[in-house]
Amino acid sequence: LRGMAVRLGEGRFDLDPEVVGGSREARDLSRALAQTARKLEAQRRSLESHIRDLEAAQQEIEARGDAMVRSEKLASVGRLAAGVAHEIGNPLAVILGFLEILGGEGVSAEDRAEYVSRMQGEAERMNRIVKDLLSYARPGTAAPAAMDVRDPLDRAIAVLRPQRMVRGVEVTLDVEPGLPQVEATTDRRSQGFVNLILTAAEAMVGEGKLRIAATSDPAASQVVVRFEDDGPGVDESILPLVFEPFVTTKPESQGTGLGLAVCHNIVSGFGGSMTAGNRPGGGAVFEVRLPAVASGAGSGQGAS
Repeated sequence: LRGMAVRLGEGRFDLDPEVVGGSREARDLSRALAQTARKLEAQRRSLESHIRDLEAAQQEIEARGDAMVRSEKLASVGRLAAGVAHEIGNPLAVILGFLEILGGEGVSAEDRAEYVSRMQGEAERMNRIVKDLLSYARPGTAAPAAMDVRDPLDRAIAVLRPQRMVRGVEVTLDVEPGLPQVEATTDRRSQGFVNLILTAAEAMVGEGKLRIAATSDPAASQVVVRFEDDGPGVDESILPLVFEPFVTTKPESQGTGLGLAVCHNIVSGFGGSMTAGNRPGGGAVFEVRLPAVASGAGSGQGAS
């Protein structure tokens, strides 16, 4: 009986009650132990089956989440590309104008040098805009690493600065000095911030103020990034579901309702959390909380 109990405790469920002789009570106890072992074995197999099902479901959820992120990224790249095409048109027209002048006669050497210099500046401007867009659109392969939260914020603002929808929005960025670092990848974090800035700009119809503040919460070991805009705020009817896919009050032709869902997916993927609300004076507030990296400290400085 002692040997059967030891085997049972070790998770070995192949107990043979017939090896126990002696009194009827001893034999009854051996049969009870064997029956318990069979039940535990059946429960273990059932549990292993459930675990396999849960692992498969988790893999499917992760795959669907990645697909949703890629889908929204492609959609946002399309919107950005339209703005970039418009923005490139202006410097391109300037270059063509100077080329037409240079093709004529009577242009002094001094004027020619000035025109070439200005064309070079316009070409560099177009190159910078295209590089920013391509950098944002390129699939990220880097592993998560400790980084300053200011890096993806600066990148998101740089990508959006040429956009017509954002051009009329006064964006201020204030990063607390000595902010701890967070673990993330620049491309995914930038995409989340791009979506939040675009959401605010679209809510304000391209005019208003967007204040972005990055601070630390030492008690929670987190870095907090708040986005506050002067728009109409989030419709109270969808506020509890604002991070669900396809939840939106926009007309079908103006949005998919995936932007905030993707942001939430990205933030959650790095162990953070995200909340939405409305300011008492009007406008929406989105707060992103990211786990701080204990061993590193950022070097961000407050700026506008």
